[in-house]
Amino acid sequence: MSGIVAVARRVAMGDDDEEIRSLTKAMSFRGPDGLAWRRLGQAALGSAHMYTRVGQQDQPLPLRLDDAPVWITADARIDAQADLVRALAATGRQVPPQVTDAEFILHAYLCWDTDCLQHLLGDFCFAIWDERQQCLFAARDHFGIKPLFHAALAEGVLVGNTLQVMTEHPELGAEHDDLFMADFLLFGESREPESTAYAGIRRLRAGHALRWSAHEGRRIWRYWQLPVFEPRTGSQRNDEVGDFFELLKTVVRDRLRTERIGLELSGGMDSTSLAVMARLCLLEDTGEADMLGVSVVYDEWMPDEERHYASMAAGRLSLPAEFVVAESFRLFDQPANGWQRPEPVMDLLPTLKHHVLARSAAFGRTWLTGWDGDALLSEPLRPFLRCMVRQRKYGDWVGAVVSFLGAQGPLWLSGWRQRWRQRTLPLPPEEAPLRFPDWIHPDLVDRLNLKARWQNPPQTWRRIDDTPRPYAYQVLSQMAEDGRAFEHYDPGIHGFAIDYRHPLMDLRLIEHCLRLPVQPWCIKKHILRQAMRPHLPKLVVNRPKTPLPTSPIPPLLQRDTGSVQPWPIDAQKMQPIVNLDKLIPWNTWLAKESWNQRPIAWEQAGRPWVLGQWLQHRRPAHHQTAI
Repeated sequence: MSGIVAVARRVAMGDDDEEIRSLTKAMSFRGPDGLAWRRLGQAALGSAHMYTRVGQQDQPLPLRLDDAPVWITADARIDAQADLVRALAATGRQVPPQVTDAEFILHAYLCWDTDCLQHLLGDFCFAIWDERQQCLFAARDHFGIKPLFHAALAEGVLVGNTLQVMTEHPELGAEHDDLFMADFLLFGESREPESTAYAGIRRLRAGHALRWSAHEGRRIWRYWQLPVFEPRTGSQRNDEVGDFFELLKTVVRDRLRTERIGLELSGGMDSTSLAVMARLCLLEDTGEADMLGVSVVYDEWMPDEERHYASMAAGRLSLPAEFVVAESFRLFDQPANGWQRPEPVMDLLPTLKHHVLARSAAFGRTWLTGWDGDALLSEPLRPFLRCMVRQRKYGDWVGAVVSFLGAQGPLWLSGWRQRWRQRTLPLPPEEAPLRFPDWIHPDLVDRLNLKARWQNPPQTWRRIDDTPRPYAYQVLSQMAEDGRAFEHYDPGIHGFAIDYRHPLMDLRLIEHCLRLPVQPWCIKKHILRQAMRPHLPKLVVNRPKTPLPTSPIPPLLQRDTGSVQPWPIDAQKMQPIVNLDKLIPWNTWLAKESWNQRPIAWEQAGRPWVLGQWLQHRRPAHHQTAI
């Protein structure tokens, strides 16, 4: 998976390649397998190579096909390739064997132009320079697994998938976006899906495409929106479990293409099921299952059973598993190499994530996660029943209750006992609502109307009512509308040579599950549990959804309050954002306030500390080190 950058201008660039060369070299921290760039008249493309596919080294980017002057740079994995080959063949276009993912995109573009996006499945971002039409075409995948950014230049446009590299362009720089900073202080993240921390640089939203030409300028459009399906009301297939199992196996196999695989492992159903499927695919394809699971556990702060269940599943699968103990890391300790994310993030334990990433990168470059099995297969029963009542489907309501008790009864009783045990724990005191922070600079408050924004924050997803799957559509549509849910998995964010893949976010699987009869298959992951019964220990399959019993934040703050350093504030950078006269240093606030009685307040008070630290230590991309 590669870092990509593209520049297009109204006039030819001449013989000077300094612009594209410097931008590409700034991506070297995410390109352990080499850099390449090419000038193409009015455009230039660059790539920082990180190979994960066996044999991919034979086709470095940027590249073109022999039959057209159309060039591409891409960070892409195209799925369902056999289906795509058949669709291309039906139009008369023949695809030779052993083509790369970027070549697949070019074949589709040469066949269908920008409508190629209706035929592409997978995780991708790319930029295509079409010398025939003198236009730049760029796009981002449906759920925004791969990030992509764009910025207007005086005489053109800049596109890339590495945010801090965009700031290296002399026409842009690293000037901060005031509304982004204000949203971070108010809400912990920007409420504008297209914004970035930098003025003039925008995100291309998930499921969107961009086209630029000298005579038309820049045009952005949505090419995909999450469809709404009507679930089947009864099991209309002979083997729902078998069909689901084979489809899950297919989407996992599409994400392997490697001789070894790592997994974010927990003791729940999602990651352990993916471990089962990955092992089956590797054994079938290579005869060996070179795998590793890494899990974060709590051994001291709370009764955490993840180690127990993850070990049980790993033992059944002969899967080596490593456990990282969260209590071993301290509040706000920074990675020794000084890595900084391109945008501020409220992260209490950055060295914990750095340690997990470092261990993961040492094992291999391809890793699987379990996002988001909860949205896909854990529809709450009550909203489903309410929908049946609103639609006056009383027979379906009765049938769903009877079916639920028959299929989910033991699991429901286990979950009820778990909830009862949690109710016996001391209840945390009720928290007073947070007040608007008076330490935000008044000029910023007035100019951006922040008090009104605080009272009515913008909604970043569309509501889908009157569906038996309200929870699934709420979560999935929010991911699709926002497009930032998976960005923290990108090497441009975390700095490691790892490509994270999310099989449960495959469009084929999502559409299949949204069409399933909700009850019994999509309540408490019933279809996944049935599919995994022959492969996982019974205790793992029957384990109810188990969130952390308590928050780890209070014991973390209690342990490390005394070691929190004074404000790492560069007053010149913070002065336009924060009124420093009213700001209490966080270590002083922690010592004085009863934060253990108001856990919600610690984050609001800590955000200016994190922002100050980020502003003080942020480094240009070309100073970052490959990890």
